[in-house]
Amino acid sequence: MGETETAYLSDNPILTARYYDFFVSSLSSENCEAGQVFCRLNDWLFAIKDDPLALLRDCMENDPNNALYVDDWINLATFNANDVPEVSAKLADLGDEYWIQTLYNATNWDFGHEATAAVNMDFFGVRITQMPLNILLQPMTPEEFLESIRANWVSIDILGLGNGCYAPPMTGGYFKYNIGYEEPEEALWLSDLPKGTVFSIIMADDGSVIASDHAEGCCWTFSTLNAPGWFEADSYDGYHPVSGNRRFGLRDNGDGSYTFFTQGADKLTGAWHALANTTIIDAFSEADELWTCMLGQIATIVTDNGGSIDSDYEIMTYRPEWELLRQYLYENCGEPINIFSLPCTNE
Repeated sequence: MGETETAYLSDNPILTARYYDFFVSSLSSENCEAGQVFCRLNDWLFAIKDDPLALLRDCMENDPNNALYVDDWINLATFNANDVPEVSAKLADLGDEYWIQTLYNATNWDFGHEATAAVNMDFFGVRITQMPLNILLQPMTPEEFLESIRANWVSIDILGLGNGCYAPPMTGGYFKYNIGYEEPEEALWLSDLPKGTVFSIIMADDGSVIASDHAEGCCWTFSTLNAPGWFEADSYDGYHPVSGNRRFGLRDNGDGSYTFFTQGADKLTGAWHALANTTIIDAFSEADELWTCMLGQIATIVTDNGGSIDSDYEIMTYRPEWELLRQYLYENCGEPINIFSLPCTNE
């Protein structure tokens, strides 16, 4: 059992590192014998194997502030872009060097198993209390506003080259259409059927995403994408540093206001990303800064065009609390693990 589960962990670098860290630490544990902790660690692996949100479920389901978002996180964690016909067709056109980095298989290496468990779940939103004006000096409809944001996504005003969120070489980033395919990608993104559009994100560790879902007036989803790296096929991206899905959209609050948001469920991609995920380059903290800055970009668009916003952004991040998890695994060694109470951090 231990050998099988160690292989299973190899596609999730954070879990792999924590697994061995917990086990080595158990050798000096006063509460459990090493063998007991080893069995408990394997129980932990089995508990999370089929539940992509197991490490975060306690925070997610016991925080009264996030009741509106739970179903969406579950959807994002279980959504597989490979099942979308437009995505499959696009990947076939691009060739074998391109493939989706999912929570279940981020690196596309064949270990004979599926790896899972998100280690980041977040929500970033800005409440729009009055819609901005359109060119006729009338308040935009929600659908009109959201489509205008999508149409200008790669502009300097949002997340295009020169945007205020990019401070090279280490922080922020900007979106550009897939290198070598800029014109057809732009035409696809600006159409009514944008699924399949590929973007390159220029950041400390570049990565690509593909538009895997779109519902007019509601939202769109980007899924992480492996592209040829190290200057192969005119690309520079290779692995995206995180793997999962991220949605952008507009939520009706039921009181006349709307919230523009981004919401994600993902994990670090490979062992090299875990090793680089230090106080110097922290993938999740860098992303937090980018999405918070993006809310400021949206807020400026709204207020500069006659609209108004609530200046208190709605931000939630959920990540495992590793030290508390260590203590949890060392206590009550003979009892089964409850996957609904694994400790995590709600910030």
